Amino acid sequence: MSVPPSALIALEAALASSPTDLELRVHLAGLYCDAEQAVAALTHATTALEAQPDHVGALRVAARAAAASGDMERAKSFARLADALGGSLRRGGSAPEEPTPVPLAQPIGAALPDTADDLLDLWSGSAAAAEPELGQLMEPGVRLADVGGLNDVKTQLDRSFLGPLRNPELRAAFGKSLR
Repeated sequence: MSVPPSALIALEAALASSPTDLELRVHLAGLYCDAEQAVAALTHATTALEAQPDHVGALRVAARAAAASGDMERAKSFARLADALGGSLRRGGSAPEEPTPVPLAQPIGAALPDTADDLLDLWSGSAAAAEPELGQLMEPGVRLADVGGLNDVKTQLDRSFLGPLRNPELRAAFGKSLR
């Protein structure tokens, strides 16, 4: 679609008089995208997103502009955010190709399993979740004595928490818990 330069100049002037008008800014960004001026489109779209990060129209225009400028990773990120917010494509643009979502084990609205065995049967065909790598537990390297200053705070912490933690009989004698 060919966008007359005079229209872009007029919209820039309107935006200069009302810089907080997000809809105007997003519209102008879309027109810059249509005029194959990806840098200007991305600048206006990201400015709108700074003011309202969940603006789906700005996310869509930013995705188109980033794709047009060759930054496909950034374009996919903008498109994923727009999709997560539930927006549909506007102004006839196409979003960068997205991975196909994993289908649900059962359709939404279907009956829930009655027992744990039914649930396990339902999940029997799915892959197990990967266990995260936790590493090894080790003794902390910094002690309260290593912290400089704050003597009043350290004394209070020792009396109210660390002392009773080290001495359960003391905690029981005063009827306190460590919550």
